[in-house]
Amino acid sequence: MVNITSAGNDEFGDYLLIDGIEVGPNPLGPFEVLASRLENATLSDLPVGVSLVLCDRVIGSKDDLHRRSPSCIFEHSAKGRFLARCDTAFFSKNQLEKSALQQFLKDAVSQAKLSLEPLLKAGQIIEVSESIYEEIAYLKYSLLLPDQLFPEAEAFVEAFERRIHEGFQRPLLFLCHASEDKPFAERLVSELDRRALHAWFDKREILVGDSIVAKINEALSQCCYVVVLLSPYSVKKPWVTRELNSSLMRQLADEGVQVLPILVENCKIPPLLADVKYADFRNSFDRGLSDLLAAIRDRESKRSGS
Repeated sequence: MVNITSAGNDEFGDYLLIDGIEVGPNPLGPFEVLASRLENATLSDLPVGVSLVLCDRVIGSKDDLHRRSPSCIFEHSAKGRFLARCDTAFFSKNQLEKSALQQFLKDAVSQAKLSLEPLLKAGQIIEVSESIYEEIAYLKYSLLLPDQLFPEAEAFVEAFERRIHEGFQRPLLFLCHASEDKPFAERLVSELDRRALHAWFDKREILVGDSIVAKINEALSQCCYVVVLLSPYSVKKPWVTRELNSSLMRQLADEGVQVLPILVENCKIPPLLADVKYADFRNSFDRGLSDLLAAIRDRESKRSGS
């Protein structure tokens, strides 16, 4: 059993004693403690009113510590509850213009907060707030924990943080298009990026040396939506037809994929899509985009059961 006590001149204590060895002082914030020292300690071993961060030793140093992931502070609150005060970070992996990046961060945080609502209602999460900066955003929240070993608590928070990220990483969309429609596809991808919707786009996903067929097949097998750009060029391309047929077969087999056709220019609609409503971009890009996003939101709402 690990013996943890606090001592000092104020109610929180300005240093910790872990098995008789002093940790601190650190009166201005949480104590930083080597995770290895708390492998056999439970949250209830932490004195009431004391908070700490699990750390590792910096390589090559005997004194410096660095905080482990996930970014959270463990606390035994004055009310006798065990808390993990978390900061979940969001940032774009793509190069976006300033206004687009700000919109991406706002959408990401907003969607992640929605994923927390059931737990907020259940009282497992408290004190939710957000901070959005130029290139990164944080969702701050306190997670109530049962008494458990510190390694178990850390693993629990890490798994929970993955859930938060899954809340804003909306389903992968695969763009099925002809090379002649690349300018339109690039504009569409840019708008989807702004809304934190990741679209698989061959121009940025397939690198030199990659197998084109393998990369496309992998993306098709993982995506939730196949957005088919219909134009006089695409309806004549054999690979567009193959990708469409493959996706429709998955949809019919109820494998969680949905084909979403969008009409870029007047063309002969493929027979397989003859009775499927499309988003019409011919006269208004903004109107077509609005219809496409509404379709995705509606299906995502049904998928989540909300």
